Amino acid sequence: MFACMNFSFKNIYPRIIRILPSGFIFAVFISSFFHRCANIVPPTGGPRDTIPPRIVSSNPPLYSTNVSPSNITITFDEYIELRDLQQQFLISPPQEERPEIRQRGRALTVNLKPVLEENTTYSLNFGNAIVDLNEGNPFRNFQFVFSTGPTIDSMTIEGRVVSAFEKKPEENITVMLYPNHYDSVPMKEIPLYVTRTDKEGYFKLRHLRNDTFKFFALKDINNNYLYDRPGSEAIAFLDTLIFPTGFEYLKTPKTDNDSIKEVHDHDHDSEHDHVDEEGDKLSIQLFSPVNETKESSFGKELLLPLFTEDIAKQYISSATRPARNRLFFTFNRAYGEKPQLTPLGFPTDLPWKILETSPKNDSVIVWITDSLVLQMDTIQLEVKFTDPRPDTVLLLTDTLRFTFMAPREGPPQRGRTTDAAAQIISLNIRNREVVDLGKKISFLAASPVKEIDTSKIFLFNIIDSVPEPLDFRITQHPNYLRRFQLDAILEQDSEFRLELHPAAFKDSYGNLSDSVLIEFKSQKEINYGSLILDLKNVNDHLIIQLLDEKDNLLAEHFISNDSKIEYKYLRPQLYRLRAILDGNKNGRWDTGNYLLGIQPERIIMHAEPVTVRAAWELEHAWEIPNN
Repeated sequence: MFACMNFSFKNIYPRIIRILPSGFIFAVFISSFFHRCANIVPPTGGPRDTIPPRIVSSNPPLYSTNVSPSNITITFDEYIELRDLQQQFLISPPQEERPEIRQRGRALTVNLKPVLEENTTYSLNFGNAIVDLNEGNPFRNFQFVFSTGPTIDSMTIEGRVVSAFEKKPEENITVMLYPNHYDSVPMKEIPLYVTRTDKEGYFKLRHLRNDTFKFFALKDINNNYLYDRPGSEAIAFLDTLIFPTGFEYLKTPKTDNDSIKEVHDHDHDSEHDHVDEEGDKLSIQLFSPVNETKESSFGKELLLPLFTEDIAKQYISSATRPARNRLFFTFNRAYGEKPQLTPLGFPTDLPWKILETSPKNDSVIVWITDSLVLQMDTIQLEVKFTDPRPDTVLLLTDTLRFTFMAPREGPPQRGRTTDAAAQIISLNIRNREVVDLGKKISFLAASPVKEIDTSKIFLFNIIDSVPEPLDFRITQHPNYLRRFQLDAILEQDSEFRLELHPAAFKDSYGNLSDSVLIEFKSQKEINYGSLILDLKNVNDHLIIQLLDEKDNLLAEHFISNDSKIEYKYLRPQLYRLRAILDGNKNGRWDTGNYLLGIQPERIIMHAEPVTVRAAWELEHAWEIPNN
């Protein structure tokens, strides 16, 4: 037991016995042993520190009036550091030159370089940039406020910024107020008051003066407080003037300690409590810029849709000739009416092309059908197309040059066929596939189809290994030139066989389809649910969209009055519902335009996802709100 001790008691033990009490000797002996032989375990240190830094003093004091400091010093009760200050810090009203901020130990110093305006309340917004040194606990939403005049402005505006189409919160958006009301003010002046939205899209503008303002929100790409990049910077605006109202913030004079206590009492509240500093509800008034006596209300919380203007001039972005019989060109965005083509350098007395446009109206395929034109190595076309704008429609013209470059021939590859007949038709199902109920079986042609011989197409229901012929129709897809659908009644939980005999399809170049044999099964109906959507209070043209959990578009319907829409054969999962108020009746969502005063078309999201269960039919009523 004592082998670990590195000394001997042989010589000193009798001497110790004579001069010390026996109990003390035993204690010393035991402590020496454990000091030499035991593992030392440091203390745990107690629970983790979760308290953020607190202000102990400041010069000038918080909420000081009649001061115009060039330097501000704030001292905290513990060592601090600054995180993400460039993104977090804002001063309102903004200054032409950004303040210089330094941190050392427990002190924070702000150097205000420009001259301060008279009779103005200044708010230094640090966001969550100030944290304690050890644990990184943030001093949330800290604002240092003072006034160069005799009072602290007390008005407040709060709200939320969301994306106009997805209706999702927009973080780090600059929210701005302007006392000047002319239309181009956000493009020419920096705002009087600014703040930023948090991760939930919420903002709160505090310490505002009693005035009427123009309201604007901006995804400020270059951080200059100006809307100088239309089409790149996303914006939101109110088409009315706003007049904030509230309660006086400082009702009685306060000492330095009172002001410090007030910051800690209020700025550590819930981030979105939406209650003013005295605990009372705030009100907001909005006035028409034309007639300021006409009052309207958005309620207590403003909800602002952020959008990007579509101001780029439409143009043809690419033009290629991937095959001798095919010209292809794309637009930078959707065009209006179908483009008009005029050949340059060859006659057009006879039909020479088939024009195929994409469903989104953003690309065009020109199929050349004239044999003489087909042999031309270079083709030039004049293209006329429309550019629909919010206030007008422009007619534009471009000249395109298409040159065919024959591909270099390489050695033939094993297993590949060069027979055009085997390549002109493909199906959207595979052999032995279990097909969803409600899924349309379709044929996709590699080139425009000239003829379909339905006498060479057969569909059978296999019952006890015996094929029973089924009636069917083949129809062209409404949005795709080269896609055709097989319309037939397919019973659930059944086996089928689809046969295409040779020459069932013939394309515009005389190519014939080869034989195809596909065997497939249908799903069981019990694996699906259905939804009957009862739409009420419909007073406008709406686009109703059904989305899955990942916001993929599954189906859409166009209605203009109260309607019922039935969705059959839905997989059991959560679905979302979106309504687009299609004001211009063009069948799609349109963005806004600030200078023209056009807001983006309104999006209404159903409040909660709809749950569809297998073998259940759900009838759900949705009353469309009017505002």
